[in-house]
Amino acid sequence: MKIKLTSINIFKSKIDKRQFKNLLPFLISTGFKKYINNMTSIIKKLVSQEQVLNSMIALLTAVLIFHTLVLTGVISYAIVWAGKISNAAAMRKLEVISILVNAFSILTLLLKAGY
Repeated sequence: MKIKLTSINIFKSKIDKRQFKNLLPFLISTGFKKYINNMTSIIKKLVSQEQVLNSMIALLTAVLIFHTLVLTGVISYAIVWAGKISNAAAMRKLEVISILVNAFSILTLLLKAGY
């Protein structure tokens, strides 16, 4: 028994076990590729690449500022890293890694945007 999966019953209703087993072949099929291509073209018409890059730079800058505030102690480290940090040394190590990753991401986006 084949169950026809459409975007309507995938995204608007719950999927039972039989439908879930048929979901993977559907996602691999060309129908899903066409769906993704159509959605991509719609998104490209609504939002320009420049807007996306600027938004990502702004969001990552906000995250970078947040982690800098945690590192400096303005924000308690008890609320970050799912509360699993037990001491300040572990917090410093994780925050420095996070700041470096975010700074690298921002730098990559700045280069892509042509700044």
